[in-house]
Amino acid sequence: MINKILLLAILSFAISCSTSMTFTNLYSSISPYFIQDNNIPEKYTNNFPYAFSSIRFGRGSKAYLVLASVEGDTLKWLSNDGVEIYTINGKIIKTIGLQTNINFINPNQNFKISNLESFFSEIILNRGTPIYDVMKISRTKKKGMIVEKFYIQNIKWNDKNIYYLDDNGRVFKSVNKINPLFPAIEMEFIKYHQRH
Repeated sequence: MINKILLLAILSFAISCSTSMTFTNLYSSISPYFIQDNNIPEKYTNNFPYAFSSIRFGRGSKAYLVLASVEGDTLKWLSNDGVEIYTINGKIIKTIGLQTNINFINPNQNFKISNLESFFSEIILNRGTPIYDVMKISRTKKKGMIVEKFYIQNIKWNDKNIYYLDDNGRVFKSVNKINPLFPAIEMEFIKYHQRH
């Protein structure tokens, strides 16, 4: 509601400005607050030799991750500030370097996005003090996406992750929740690795 009032006030002021130059200056000074830059940095072009993805926490700005290593089906993505994100087919299975981290213990074939069977997995949620628990995971496939519902009984947390599929059935974008007190993590896979 406050954003709408602020926007209305700014627009009213902008309309009352007498010259187009004043409006242009006003627009350029406030546009970063309303328009998000979705351009991929120039260094990440088709000639970039590695797989890479973008990441965003909640409504924050995008950062970029480069594929650092592959072990079996697990891909390790690394940011320039040292954050590590591990995925299997777009599902985040481990994080290192965040304020809140998650670690699925011994992820196996169940984590492949093609698995639509319900399963349980041991996890560690870490926000200073590690919490060991079990997560129940079930998936359903809908047109162009897989919705993964999960539940952790001990902390009474149930939520869902969403995996958006391309025409080949690969995840091109995922929205993962790793902690009930942490915003969702949106990953967009821009240049795929063959194991993705």
